[in-house]
Amino acid sequence: MKKIFSENTAKIGKNYKQWIIGNSIDKYPELMSDNVMIKWGKHKKGEKRKNFVCDKNMFTVTILVYGKMQQIFENKKLLQTKEGDLVYYAPGVYHKWIALEDSLIITIRSFNKIKTQ
Repeated sequence: MKKIFSENTAKIGKNYKQWIIGNSIDKYPELMSDNVMIKWGKHKKGEKRKNFVCDKNMFTVTILVYGKMQQIFENKKLLQTKEGDLVYYAPGVYHKWIALEDSLIITIRSFNKIKTQ
């Protein structure tokens, strides 16, 4: 029989900057992965990433569950206002963000190209 695992995302993510699957989730071996990372990101209104950051190796998709987020890129700003709004960006894209309302966003990162077409 395959192993089944269950836990709360807030409990897992509190020690891993809200990441719940990835290569550094060492307390939960079932959730360790070298290929994909998933974040359950709860953000209070006004919370923001102040400086631009860039992942040089991973493709990223962010999906809004609730709230309102602004994704800020070097030459573009995108709003996520409706449940399910998605933003995709490739490796090497500098970004930051701001929560315009209390928000929940799921972030998925992968070393493999995410096919968007």
